[in-house]
Amino acid sequence: MTVEPGSTDFKFTMSGLERGLQVAHITTPVAQLICCQHDEDIEAVLHRPDLSRFDQIPVLEQGIIIGLVRRLTIPAAAKGEARTYMQPMGESILISADASLLEFITNDPLDRLVIRGTKIYGLVTRSDLLKLPVTLLGFALVTHVEILMLNMLLASGMSEQICLDYLNPGRKKEILKRHRDLTDNRADPHLLELTYFSDKLTILEQLAAEEIYASSLPDKEAIGQLKKIKELRNMIDHTGGKVESADTIQELIHGLRLTRDWIKRWEPEQ
Repeated sequence: MTVEPGSTDFKFTMSGLERGLQVAHITTPVAQLICCQHDEDIEAVLHRPDLSRFDQIPVLEQGIIIGLVRRLTIPAAAKGEARTYMQPMGESILISADASLLEFITNDPLDRLVIRGTKIYGLVTRSDLLKLPVTLLGFALVTHVEILMLNMLLASGMSEQICLDYLNPGRKKEILKRHRDLTDNRADPHLLELTYFSDKLTILEQLAAEEIYASSLPDKEAIGQLKKIKELRNMIDHTGGKVESADTIQELIHGLRLTRDWIKRWEPEQ
């Protein structure tokens, strides 16, 4: 079934999924955290073998987390107690467990203590963005963008056959064959529904270059951003959350933020 431009059903479904994924779903629970004591020597903390792989270290006083030591902000010659160098409890390091994962990702900082009710629930860090819930969110956002691309092409009123003429002959042949197979099985999808993200992007790029149907389509800058969104899709698909590097995480964050902003800009008003 063709998704009509401005479909409220699709928008409702996507917004529900995006809201349903919460910070709690990628949080390391407090019981699993490795912490340091508030009066522990900072040099000892930074060299503790059990803390060596963590950039964010919760600080305890009488069994209660009172702040967060951020390894990368500690001066090389730091001396004294850990609490001297910790970031104390405050709005800048706290996030609710039921906060939207999408909203969390779009706002710095991304290393925070997570609260549920009046208690510390756990810790979320940038490396947690490689977990499955973020992968699901990424695919949901890219799917949302692809539906918007489809609706834009449908809204232009351009013939589906003309759209396919912008693709290479081999790809066009594949789409037509698939359409025939579906038609033989009593299905009748629009040809554009059978295109991939990359196909829709190719068509939009060609239309932008020819400067036609401009009133129905995104501008050249927005079409250029679609290339970055395609890269996000490929990165999520290929890494599956298994590549833990600062560069990968930063690219993921940038891609998710760009995709979310693209949707907000081009989602039709209801």
